[in-house]
Amino acid sequence: MNDKLPSAPLLRGSVPESFAYYTIKDRLPVILTKIIDRLVRRFHLQEVAPSTAPARSGTNSSNSNSSSNDSLDKPISAEAIAEAKQVIMSEISALKYAMVRDKPIELLSASSESTASAAMHANDVDMWNSALLAVDESQRTWFRAPWLLIECYMYRLLRQTVQRTTNWKDFDLFESEKQASLEGSVASVLQLASAVLAPHSAGGLGAPATRDRDLLRELIQSDLSLLVHAKHDEMHKMQVSGKEQLAASHGNIIVNHTEAVLDKLLAINDGTIVFVLDNAGFELFADLCLADHISQTTGCTIVFEAKAYPWFVSDTTFADFEYTLSECDRLGKSKSNDALVQAVARWRSWLASGRWQLRADPFWTSPFPYWRLPSQAPQLLQRLSEARFIFFKGDLNYRKMVHDAAWPTDTPLADAMGPLAATDVAPFVLLRTCKSDTAVGLAPGQGTQLGQIDKDWMVNGKFGMIQFFAGRSGVPVASE
Repeated sequence: MNDKLPSAPLLRGSVPESFAYYTIKDRLPVILTKIIDRLVRRFHLQEVAPSTAPARSGTNSSNSNSSSNDSLDKPISAEAIAEAKQVIMSEISALKYAMVRDKPIELLSASSESTASAAMHANDVDMWNSALLAVDESQRTWFRAPWLLIECYMYRLLRQTVQRTTNWKDFDLFESEKQASLEGSVASVLQLASAVLAPHSAGGLGAPATRDRDLLRELIQSDLSLLVHAKHDEMHKMQVSGKEQLAASHGNIIVNHTEAVLDKLLAINDGTIVFVLDNAGFELFADLCLADHISQTTGCTIVFEAKAYPWFVSDTTFADFEYTLSECDRLGKSKSNDALVQAVARWRSWLASGRWQLRADPFWTSPFPYWRLPSQAPQLLQRLSEARFIFFKGDLNYRKMVHDAAWPTDTPLADAMGPLAATDVAPFVLLRTCKSDTAVGLAPGQGTQLGQIDKDWMVNGKFGMIQFFAGRSGVPVASE
């Protein structure tokens, strides 16, 4: 039951002209090439100090008010540079070669160390290799295997590569990109902070009257960032962080259950609300603003589910979360934005008290769709069932929710969720910009109409979905 496949075909790179095909052929190799290019530029631009190892990802920026790239500017020893060339750059080049030539995918390697950490690593390797071996051998290549598995596998291979090293074990290959994305959003961060982060005083903690339906609506839709292809200097005008921008973007939200989400949220006064995070940068800041409003107006505990290691370029890790708090504090002080400074102080206080919690369950960096939550992560499913509400952020969470299959677009969401729909998982919303060839829950004929408006509507990031699941005992929401 738990291992069954959907009736719709899984997305694969072997389908000509599909977005999965172009991703494996072009987009993923570009990501790998950029990693090498960034390392090469870094080695050329900074002075080499004979005994200085590379800065551990996030360690410097999380404990100071220095400029955002300070941790990336530390000198690197000649030994570390040589290791990066011999291991990281070499293995990434080999990975790119195998990918574009549709070579068979290789199993992961276990550590030879006899430590508790190595034992956990071995369990993770066994899990991944079992998932890879479950694919028929004739399909076990870069283009023929399921796209979701392949894309997750690439990031797990990158993790394996840095773990092979001595000097770079904790280095985030995408750190500079994530930090630059927040830098490019300074104007929007300050604008949103001034608009929504003022401390609430009326009504007292947990009083529903203090909650603002219009503000919650703006925060939820602000969280639907359409920024994937934006350059840093374009981010501010593209980000949805004001009422005029929200109104302009409303027509591009093709499934819009905002009002049902608000009805549910406004009925919750206590318990746990979970954010399954997606991108660092402005999107994470918008998540924090939404969580701030909930925390100031209810007695809820907020759990942020991050990634245990760098994942899909921009996904939020613990280091990214801490960096965002530190950078927002620095920015608020340098720009005399008291609302932002006070908000960061609140957030740190809530994290210290346990009212806000930061977690990184291994399931989020597994190759499995959420159809497999009951069998692969029962303890996580139990926590998600005990929550009052869940925000699932981003396109990858959407793909995993619907098993990354090419469903007819009017397929009900519950049908596309498979076994998960029959569990007691809490009510949730999927907040997603469309960047893959799968979408469900649309009205009959809506997919065809969208195709006539924009043939690339499923993949170009111009359209978004705010899709609500009421839970097993809830009433399904019709498309709006």
